[in-house]
This record gives sequence, C-alpha cells and structure tokens, in this order.
Amino acid sequence: NANANANANVNDRVRVSGVVSERGTRTLLSGANVIAVDEHGAELARAETDAAGNFALRLPPSLAGALEIVITAPDHKPLRADEKLARGEALTVNYALQRSSYVKYESTVRGAFAREEVARVSLDAEEIQRIPGTHGDALQAVLNLPSVARAPFDLGALVIRGSQPGESGAFVAGMQIPQAFHFGGLTSTFNSFLLERFDLIPSNFSVRYGRLVGGVIDIVPREGKRDRLHGDLKVDLFDAHAILEGPIGKGSFALSLRRSYADAILAAFLPADAITVAPRYYDYQAMLDYPLGPGKFKLLIFGSDDALGLVNKTPPDADPSLAGQFATHDYFHTLIASYKATTGALEREYKVQLGFQHADADIGSAARFNLDLIEMDGRIEWNWRAFRHAKFTGGLDVQADYFWVFVDAPHITTEEKPQGPLATQAHARLSNSGFEGYPAIYGAVEWTPTARLTIVPGVRVDWFARKSGTYVQPRVQARYRVARDTFVKAAIGLYHQPPQPPYDDPVLGNPRIHPEQAWHFTAGLETRPIAKWRALFLDVNLFYKDVRYLAVNSDQLVQRGAQVVPEIYSDEGIGRIYGGDLLLKQDSPRFIYGWISYTLLKSERQDHPNTNWRPFQYDQTQILTIVAGYHLPWDIDLGTRFRYVTGNPDTPILAGIYDADRDAFIPVTGAPFSTRLPDFVQLDVRIDKRFIFKKWIFAAYIDITNVTNRANVEGYAYSYDFQKRVGVHGLPILPSLGLRASF
Repeated sequence: NANANANANVNDRVRVSGVVSERGTRTLLSGANVIAVDEHGAELARAETDAAGNFALRLPPSLAGALEIVITAPDHKPLRADEKLARGEALTVNYALQRSSYVKYESTVRGAFAREEVARVSLDAEEIQRIPGTHGDALQAVLNLPSVARAPFDLGALVIRGSQPGESGAFVAGMQIPQAFHFGGLTSTFNSFLLERFDLIPSNFSVRYGRLVGGVIDIVPREGKRDRLHGDLKVDLFDAHAILEGPIGKGSFALSLRRSYADAILAAFLPADAITVAPRYYDYQAMLDYPLGPGKFKLLIFGSDDALGLVNKTPPDADPSLAGQFATHDYFHTLIASYKATTGALEREYKVQLGFQHADADIGSAARFNLDLIEMDGRIEWNWRAFRHAKFTGGLDVQADYFWVFVDAPHITTEEKPQGPLATQAHARLSNSGFEGYPAIYGAVEWTPTARLTIVPGVRVDWFARKSGTYVQPRVQARYRVARDTFVKAAIGLYHQPPQPPYDDPVLGNPRIHPEQAWHFTAGLETRPIAKWRALFLDVNLFYKDVRYLAVNSDQLVQRGAQVVPEIYSDEGIGRIYGGDLLLKQDSPRFIYGWISYTLLKSERQDHPNTNWRPFQYDQTQILTIVAGYHLPWDIDLGTRFRYVTGNPDTPILAGIYDADRDAFIPVTGAPFSTRLPDFVQLDVRIDKRFIFKKWIFAAYIDITNVTNRANVEGYAYSYDFQKRVGVHGLPILPSLGLRASF
C-alpha cells in the first residue's frame, strides 16, 4: 500500500485492511485517514483510503493484543474502533463514518456566471426538497422565485413575468413536455427526486428555445448512481414513490414509479353513486446513461396518467347545465434519446423525442372534448470553439405531430369576457385530423472581446404550421464584469408563438389570426456583495415586454370565400408588461438557508384599438416570498415559507337578466378586471428529521400548509340570479406527514 506509514519496517505485513464508507448512504470515502494506535496512544501505522475507499495497515507479524483504529475524514465525525489481533492474524473490516451534516451544502455555491441568459435562476435537488408547502416538488418550487405569479388555488399554472400560462413552457432534458403538472397542480409529472436541478428563465431566453413568448422552465435530470444499487421509498399524504438505481456496465440506470391514492381516501367518505373515478394520477420514469465512443448516450422514457370522474346531481344556481357526468382523462408517454460528444473544439448533440398524448373531457351536458396526438420532435446542435474569444452555436429544431380531435362545446371566450352560463350558449362541433410541422433553425455567437465583457448575438427562424412566411427573431445578450463577483447585464429579443387552440381553427375560430409576438427587454445586476461571505447572492432585474397579436373576442362578421361568417376572434389585442424583481439568496446553507424573492410588476392589456388599458387576469402588483430554514443538531431541519401576493383582478357581476327562452339568468358584468380579490397571505412550516443507520437512512417530515388557517378568497360564487355572492376560499390548514427510506 503506497499510503502505508513510511516508517514501517520492510518486514511488516498487512494486518488490518478494509473499506471506509459513509454511514447511511454507503458512499465510498476516498482520502480518509486511518490510524492504528496501541493501548498507550502511540501510533503504530497510518494509511489513507483510495478512490474505492480501501485501506491497508502494515504491522509487525509479532504484534498481538488490543489496538484502536481511528478514522477521520473531512465533513465527517471521527470514528474510533477497538480491535484485537492474535499473533500472525490479519483482519478485514468495514467502517462507516457519519457525516457532520447530511445536508449537501458544499456543492451549492454557484461558480462563475457561465450561462447565456441574463435572467436565469437555478435550484438544485437539495434546495427543492426543503421548501415548505411544496412537498419537495420542482415545479411547485418555481412558484417561489422572482417574476412567477401565484395561480388561483395554487393549481400550478406557469404564469411567468405577466404572460398567460400557455405562453410559458416546461422542458425536460431540453425537450418540451406536453403536461407539466398532475391534476390539481400539487405535483409535477416528472419525479423531482430524479432531478439534478431546474433553471427558471423568465424572459430573454436564448435562440435554443422557441415557439413561446413567456418564460421557460428547464428541468435537468441527474444520472443514476454508479457505485452500487440504491433504492428510495417515500410515502406522504398525497402519493407514494419507489426509485431503484445503480450501475449497468460502464453506465447507470434509474427507475421510478409514483402513484397517488386520493381515490382510496375519497371512496371512504363520498357516496358510492357520486364518484365514478376518484381523482388519481401516476407517473413513471426510466433513465439510462451510457458512455459511447467519444461521448455519452442518454435514454429517457417517462409518462403520466391523470383521471377524474364525478356525478353532479345538484348543479350550481348560476349554470343548470353543469349537471351529470364530469370526467377528464389525460395521459402521455414520451421517449427522449440523445447523444452528446466532443471532438477537439467541436461539441455536437443529437436529440429525438417520440410520444403519444391523449386528453378527453366531459362537462355534464355542456361540453365534450377528445384529442389524440402522436409527437415526433428532433434537435441537432453544434457548438464550435473556433477561436479563443468566440464560440459558435448552430442548430436545427423540429416539432411535428399527427392529431385526431373532436369538440362539441360552446366557443370559449378570451380573458376579457367572462364565459357565462354554458346552458345559454350555442355549441360548435369539430371533428378533424391532420399533420402539423414546426421546423426552426438557429445560430448564435458567444463573443468575449475582453476578459470582462461577453456578448451573445443570435437569430432564430421559425416556420409555423398553417401560417405562411418565416418568423425571424433576432436576440442579443450582454454581460459585463465590473468587479470579481459583480456583473451588469442587458438583453433584447424578439419572440413568436403560434396561436393557441382553438383561436385560429377554421371551424372554432379565425384562421387569419397571426402568431403572437413579443419584444423582451431586460437589464440588471447580479453580485455577491460581501467578499468574505460569497454564499450571499443578489440578483436585481428591470424588464419590459411589448406583446402584439393577442387573440380577443370579436362580434364582427367577415367574408371567407363566398360566405359571410362570424369572425369569433381577432388578433388586435396588445399588451405591455413592466416592472422589476429581486432575489437575495443564501447559496451555501450549512446552517441557515433560504431566500427573499420580491416582484413589482404591472401586466396590462388593450383588447381593441382606442379602448382603455386593463389589468391582465393574473396581474399581481406585488409578490413577496420568504423561504428560510435552519439545520439543527440531531439531523433536524426547520423550514418556513411566507407569501404575500396582491389579489388577482376580478370582473364584477352587477346583475342578472332572465332569458325566458333558455330559462336561465344572463350575467351583466362591469368593466373587465376592474376590481380585485383580497390579498393573499400564507405561512407554511416544515420539520424534517433523519435517522441514520449503517446502510440506510430513514426520514420523517411534517409539512403544514397554511399553518395560520387563513381563509384566502380565490373567487366568488353567485346565486342563480347573480344578486348574491359568497367567497370561495382556498385550502384551510393542511398538515402532511411524510416518511422516506433510502439505501
């Protein structure tokens, strides 16, 4: 053993050998010091563990009797073990050291700002799992970051920097996924325990992303563990999961299965004839990472399934059509295969995504919907470090699908007009199928003319199905280092997105609607303001977005071919979004962790020319989130989250007019979104406790949502004649007990 005591006699033999690992996780520890001492404390031999945790102590063959083995390693508690040697005997042992803390704070501090986007916030898996009120879910954690609005009832809609939920997208491994959240929004469809991190890019994302005018959530899966087989079992109030991962040849694999059990709980309390399919969801993930040639091959297969079926015998007073069978069933299955390799100065990456999606819904006698879709996407990207100060990026990005759709429902309204009772509205029917393609090319140059300045100009060109012409989108980002850890930054870019269904459908909408357009402007500062406390990170941004071609309702008649038909929708709406946000974050949570996130924002719309500007339906002027926690001894963590959000705009209903033909009252509304709901205030608390055993870890936690039991108003319910209203409140205090075992 090269690490044996240099003073050992050449005749000494290996008398004590073994392996040093970490207690609970079984991680093999390299660089641990192993010392043998006699009963008087004198050192007999010394060794250091190798990369596989192995050590060997050389001792004289004649040595016999009691001795003590002392093992030390950074960030671990020392271990002392009493051993006894017979004359000529050799021992083989295994030692397990307990970590000083099982919070992986050391790897959390970000390094240099090596990223393209000027507005990007990242959270790693450890940070995600500690946030109270999110149940360790990645996309729920997004809602605690700057420029992200709170959706009603916390249903998980991605409302990023004043944009509609459908204008922002969630990506896994760089490919957009069809459904981000399970039913109810409590949990994302990709298990967060398989994540390395996620990145929030609220605006001014790079040319790599397209077909969106809002923001981007990019979820980065981790690789499976390679040292040995590992497992993870978790059970809480909402669902349970099982994860198995480990080495396979030179690579690694990971398998995950998760299912909710709200159906079993509700079945015990609801009448048998009131529920046909209780709300339930499941999802699965299978990952393979394998070195191949000069690069790495990655295979990711995952899917999700949500179902709900209810029978409503007593419809609400305001809409008698909402009676009968209510059912929804959504599922998807997706395969993503990628290969990434580097040869010299050229890095290349190839990705393909194949999948199937299904969605159907029955809303009593009011509406029916069914969609099936086969998805075929691909991406090729090259990165070439041509010169010392310049890196070129180019890529081809294609989305394509074949779909089958059936709709029997009233025309949906855009946000400026309440939907109203479905019983009073005529139905439109659509049965169609076809192929759609959305190819794009993009390129950018990362130019560093000086050590302090980085400029990234780029352009993306998109072609959209059913829309003639190309959509050229120039974008540029710049970052200047004014001090060691202080950067000023700015970005400007043009973004286009195809119209969302059904606005441009020839039957249900207006095929002449243009793709939405948005100019993004961002300027800001990011710094670590205290040189001796580099864990403290401050990010401040000012932003402005100019939005055009928004779909709005139209009551005009237009000529299409030889017919005069209702226009239904037009694209004359415009929007403006402006404000600023701040993130003050403790980036290395050895003892204290958390952040303060604050957003001051105005998101406004003008639905038609020469009309007044009005608030966006999710406009929230102020959003304050404080996440804080403390790591106590005894492997106990305490965490809390406080949220204050300005109430959402609301359209008042002034009266109801009776329609004798339909036997229903029609609401008379005030100006769109001219009033606001009360402000939202909530406090959540979480307590975690770990029990460390030699080869596994057991953890228990209590996560209490809305610990003060505040009755936050999420909207109003009206009487049949719209003369009275009552507040509809969000969830009351909701404690959740979770148990987790990992090995």
